[in-house]
Amino acid sequence: MFSALRLRLGLLASAALLALIPASPLLAQPSDPGLNVRTTPRSPLLALNAALAAAVLNTSIPANLTPPLAAFTVNDPKKTVFGGTIFVNHCQTNETPALVSTPVACYLGNPRGTRNIVLIGDSNTGNWAEALNAGLTTSNYRLVVYTYSGCPSPFLTYSYSGWRTCTKWHNAVAPLIAALHPAALIVATGPWKIPADVSAAQWSAGYGQLFRATGTSGPQTKRILIGTSPNLPDSAPICLSRHHNPQMCGLTITQNSDYSLLRARDTANATAANAVLLASAPWFCSGAVCPVIVDSRMVYADNNHVTFVYSHYLAEVITAAVLHVLLPAN
Repeated sequence: MFSALRLRLGLLASAALLALIPASPLLAQPSDPGLNVRTTPRSPLLALNAALAAAVLNTSIPANLTPPLAAFTVNDPKKTVFGGTIFVNHCQTNETPALVSTPVACYLGNPRGTRNIVLIGDSNTGNWAEALNAGLTTSNYRLVVYTYSGCPSPFLTYSYSGWRTCTKWHNAVAPLIAALHPAALIVATGPWKIPADVSAAQWSAGYGQLFRATGTSGPQTKRILIGTSPNLPDSAPICLSRHHNPQMCGLTITQNSDYSLLRARDTANATAANAVLLASAPWFCSGAVCPVIVDSRMVYADNNHVTFVYSHYLAEVITAAVLHVLLPAN
């Protein structure tokens, strides 16, 4: 789905850019494995709300914008403006066709963790992988990522020729996830248009099938859907290159806007799958306005994929939300 820009940075560029990421005021460094991300004295969500509220008033591109707009004009072998780790570690299936039948995971978070959290989905998996990788590093959880860019997350048999390999990949990855006995299975999804030959109910049922096929439909696994991230009318970097006022490039949510419909569909998907929905809009929007620059960080790599810099910025917020599902009593 990352087709709006097709802009990439190499491995060296990725390392250099990561070194330039400003220290996140939202990312705590917990000492208690798995718990202190949520028990830090300050509220990460309140800090994020303040940053978002300031962002909707910003009318200029900051000089220290990270990544800088120039980064989005670089064409190199690896996509690291978006997705970061999952592309560098070669577990993005559409980058390596052989992975369709023999899926390979990225192992992130705490590689020595004794419990597994699995993250699966399309290219929008990259929106959350960097955040969870950073947030779970000092926890007792290993993050296992399976992703196939361009393949919808519902486990369905698709008639569209471009998605037929998706069913093959779903069938191959399901037993691998089941064998991990994950504490949580997190599903990411993009702003897909449902095919004409699939009803909304069938689409939602495909999420339930995902959990059943992976052996995670029982009480031993927490089932989590992360809501669709905002879908901008235009690519953020392209828009900013034309308009120097960031307010010209953000998204305003209305009752009947595409994003409102996507959020309603997220709720239906989670209900059908008996899963917890982590709505993502509060991580991107202040009220009905979703800015493209927050705290001098570029939020989007195109119109719906999140830069790994902003994903990293959200580490404490997203990790706390996931751990709250896993550990609700703490």
